[in-house]
Amino acid sequence: MQSKTSFFNKTLYRQSLRLSLPVGIAMVVTWLLSYTMPLFDDLYGSYNSWKTADELQWMLWNSSEDALQTIPVTGAIFGILLAATLYYYMNTSRSVNMFHALPLRREGLFLTQYAVGVTHIVVTMTITALSVIGLQASSGMICWELIFTWLWMASLSTLFFFSFAIFCMMFAGVTWMGVAYYAIFNAVAATLYSMMQGLQEIFYYGSSFMTLPDWVNWCTPVMQLQSSLNLWWDWTWVGDEPVNLTDYIIYGQYTVGMYGLAAVAFVFASLAVYRRRPSESASDVVAIGWAKPLFRFAMGLCSGLILGFGLYLIVWDNFDTISTDTKLAIAIACMAVVSLIGLVIAEMLMEKTMRIGWRWLKAGGVLTALFVALGLGMHFDVMGIEGYVPDVEDVGSVKVQMYGDTLSPSCTFDDPADIAIILAMHQAIVDDKDRQQDIAFTNDVDGYVFVQLYYYENADDAFALCYRTYAVEYDGAELTDGSLLMNSIQAVLDLPQMQYAGIWQTEDMTDDVGSMELDLYGTNGDYQYTYGMTEGEAETVFAALKQDALAGNLSGMILDPQWQDDGYYNDLSMEVFSEEVYFDGNVEKTATYGTWRHVPLHPAMTYTIEAVESLGAVREYPLVPIG
Repeated sequence: MQSKTSFFNKTLYRQSLRLSLPVGIAMVVTWLLSYTMPLFDDLYGSYNSWKTADELQWMLWNSSEDALQTIPVTGAIFGILLAATLYYYMNTSRSVNMFHALPLRREGLFLTQYAVGVTHIVVTMTITALSVIGLQASSGMICWELIFTWLWMASLSTLFFFSFAIFCMMFAGVTWMGVAYYAIFNAVAATLYSMMQGLQEIFYYGSSFMTLPDWVNWCTPVMQLQSSLNLWWDWTWVGDEPVNLTDYIIYGQYTVGMYGLAAVAFVFASLAVYRRRPSESASDVVAIGWAKPLFRFAMGLCSGLILGFGLYLIVWDNFDTISTDTKLAIAIACMAVVSLIGLVIAEMLMEKTMRIGWRWLKAGGVLTALFVALGLGMHFDVMGIEGYVPDVEDVGSVKVQMYGDTLSPSCTFDDPADIAIILAMHQAIVDDKDRQQDIAFTNDVDGYVFVQLYYYENADDAFALCYRTYAVEYDGAELTDGSLLMNSIQAVLDLPQMQYAGIWQTEDMTDDVGSMELDLYGTNGDYQYTYGMTEGEAETVFAALKQDALAGNLSGMILDPQWQDDGYYNDLSMEVFSEEVYFDGNVEKTATYGTWRHVPLHPAMTYTIEAVESLGAVREYPLVPIG
């Protein structure tokens, strides 16, 4: 046995390596199953289809892409298994006293165990990489760059999870609690942020979210790695066959590199905690003294935000007869009460008894005050989230989607004049919040329209600067009297692009029409038959329909609840086309799809009515008004 000045002990290394061998074997088998076995099946299984070298290379790239996707979850699982196995001795008084009695500094003990874990990772990845090289060599082609890229990405990712798991284990005096810490810390950022998003979406008028911010993704390693590790490649195609790899990108290298640096940081942090961890803390839920109040407070806070809000969603959220302010008060009460229960449970776990006294009340009072402050802040919109409307100069483009009874137009605007009209509508909706909530509570409405707004700082941005969705309800008098709210919505609908989009309902439609049909009725409203137009007739009616759209004659389809009742029995059906970009493997292609749109005819559609009435079939069966 080496002296206390040693930072590594060979005897302990061999002993720990032998004891952790089952985990090492499981690692090897799992990684072989995730990369080598699928590759073997692709190469020699009953469904293999490669015949040329180009097809073989294509298949090897597909197999490597699948292997990259397995890294985060597999690495996360074996990271905690290795940490729990190698640092198990800290969690019982007998074993920790025995290990700490060895003539070895704590740094040496820690680093020796860490070296065992690194050995398992290196051996596992090397065996897997060699098996892949052997399989690819047997096929006649070896993709060296892909194999070595997988090797260092998988090794570094697993090393990160192993280091992070050790850091979690340092704060636990029992193994199961260390595993719990690891699982919680891997998901707590995304979970808490999603809960706060849910609170805002329910209690902030119009507030909506599409994606998690980058910092939340980085604090959720499995999710960040899963979304980052990928391959993109481009090929020259002859017919449906790939013939030459022209370009490729391996995604996720920066992400894995950053987590590799984080692994180093966790090693030093874990060592710093371990040096000051008292031996007598074995079997304690929280092994570090200064972390106990943090554990107590975090247990209460997370219990309230996650479980308390979940309780509200399950029991009270669907009660439509309760006003929004009352629901907010109930939600805050649920979170405050459940947070107190979380505090009590945390105290019991730390004291290892159900007789805990009243020390937790101080933290309980602080948490209750925090939740009350949260409720008041949301009620009075202290952060200005609910009333936020961007300035024109801050918006590069805005996508508007409206959903009515008949049409659902979607259109993107980047002209400042058009954006100003949309912002005026947004402001009018925000100003009408109280009345909208009263209407929703009494359910006394004649019509509604859903409005979704996506604001982008730059026209080509992929992520929205601000996203809002509103259900605007109104009565018939507002349409005839012209309230500020309805006038602002009408102003957006009157924009030529919005009217034109009303025909297609989405922005990816081509300016073509295929088949077009018209339902014909007798004078008493009895259905007669569906008339299929000729190509020339369809183009004439389609052109007239676009004229109505540009003239602003279609907006009533969205706003006017009486539109269909004041229209005709006759419906116009037309086949329109959209272009959709898709990937065949990693090759970008474009496909054209046909879909049918149904447009009820109305006297306001003057150009369309004139074109339809010129059809011979309509002269035999004239359009029949409903009213």
